[in-house]
Amino acid sequence: MSLALIREHADVKEEFERLTQHRNQQWMASIIHMIEDVKQEATDYMRDNGFNVTDHNTENQLRGEYKHIRISIQYPDAESCLNSGHCIFEVSHNYKTQLVGATLRTGSSAIYGGFIAYRTQEGRIRKEIESLRTRIAHLKALGVSEINSTYSLGIMENRNGAVLQKRRVKNIVEVIDDIIQ
Repeated sequence: MSLALIREHADVKEEFERLTQHRNQQWMASIIHMIEDVKQEATDYMRDNGFNVTDHNTENQLRGEYKHIRISIQYPDAESCLNSGHCIFEVSHNYKTQLVGATLRTGSSAIYGGFIAYRTQEGRIRKEIESLRTRIAHLKALGVSEINSTYSLGIMENRNGAVLQKRRVKNIVEVIDDIIQ
């Protein structure tokens, strides 16, 4: 095995990691934006209706109060949504709780690449370089333009231990209105 092959492998691996990191940073920024947007929309709606709204960051909870009426929204940490781009919010009023799923929308497909066992170390490294180059080309073609913080919301329900989407909603305001009825 040559030093040139080892150097080429290191360079290709570094480029792949750099491109992946750039996409992950954009993905995380979009998740943070999604969570903040839902919180801000809920806050604005409740304040417009005379509620006193406080954000308890340490508890990841937004609370709205008006006289004896209390609405709380439990929101996730962005890190918990990183792998899937899907976050679950809990909207509560009195003894009713509604799960709301927020999912980032993108036009991208996943970037896969696995490695098979080879007889020689050199053969394995050559195949890994080939696979990484394919994945790099795919990452370059995708860029990050499709990661743009657009998302959809849906009412979720727990069925036999699985959380499934029941129906789509336009915004968190619709959920708040539903839960107080």
